Amino acid sequence: MPRAQSKRVEKSKRWAYKNAKKVIAVSANLAGRIHCIYNVQPIIIHNIVDFSQFSFILNENRNDDDTFLFISAARLVAGKRIDLLLEAFARVVKKYNNCRLEIMGEGPERNNLQNQAEKLDISEKVSFYGYYSKAEFAVELRKSACFVLPSRSETFGIVYVEALACGNPVIATRCGGPEDFVDKTNGVLVELDDVAALESAMVYMLKNIKLYDREYIATECKNRFSPDIIARKIISIVNG
Repeated sequence: MPRAQSKRVEKSKRWAYKNAKKVIAVSANLAGRIHCIYNVQPIIIHNIVDFSQFSFILNENRNDDDTFLFISAARLVAGKRIDLLLEAFARVVKKYNNCRLEIMGEGPERNNLQNQAEKLDISEKVSFYGYYSKAEFAVELRKSACFVLPSRSETFGIVYVEALACGNPVIATRCGGPEDFVDKTNGVLVELDDVAALESAMVYMLKNIKLYDREYIATECKNRFSPDIIARKIISIVNG
């Protein structure tokens, strides 16, 4: 963004925050940043998530051939740290050969990531899905055991919530949004850019996946983020 345009945008933001009767932020991290920069205390109401495609199906068999499938979904850009995921997965594969990784999404880093997978000698264990629809993502989630995305920054993190809605435990980074909803009942949080921690989290999932109650994960997710729940909170703020 050109400097002059950037200044105009920042001026508009400061005016809006100063004159707004109420400000809503979709995560505690974002609320803290707004308060620090603009001296405004937002109300935290999480994003509405469309669950029409995402649901838990009882008795579904996710590992017909005893293969543990990790799944990730993101725009393939540097900030999503899929390169870190590949490095961690390569370490895991050396210890546990019965796992695979599916990466859904497209972006400018795709060729680099495919080349990295080849150099790490894990190409046969990693598949790149490319562009996907919500329906396709839901289908692939139901085939997988665990969702993992080591992003550097997420204001909220809708893909994690979509995974939880299907009953998938998740591995996420402490990158802003996931801290609000990922806990020991539904996943693992790791520090940013820490390949060893990511490797450990993936190994933990491999060893302990049966400890997670998928139906509970899906139910709790929808109880927190379904459109009617979030809409009622917004209406309450507007009418309050």
